Amino acid sequence: ITYHQLGMIAQKRRDFGSAEKCYKKAMDIFAKQGDEHSAASTYGQFGILAGLQGDFEESGKYLIKAILLFSKYNDPVGVEGNKNNFQIFYKQADQ
Repeated sequence: ITYHQLGMIAQKRRDFGSAEKCYKKAMDIFAKQGDEHSAASTYGQFGILAGLQGDFEESGKYLIKAILLFSKYNDPVGVEGNKNNFQIFYKQADQ
């Protein structure tokens, strides 16, 4: 979770490279622990990160993955937050 949080800090500072590295470390740890619910949060952050960089297709893929995992774990707050982010970046994408 610490790497996830460090990634969010880097992302807010617009240090996208550092954010990506932190999110990848978080994902590696979550995978080793079998923690899909925490991974869902990080997939969502990867989606936001991609969207902030204008890669809306990649953003959508990550956000959909987050939505599906949050749905699997019956987390309506996680589902709704990622649906909202998906809509934000969808509206920014070219037709």
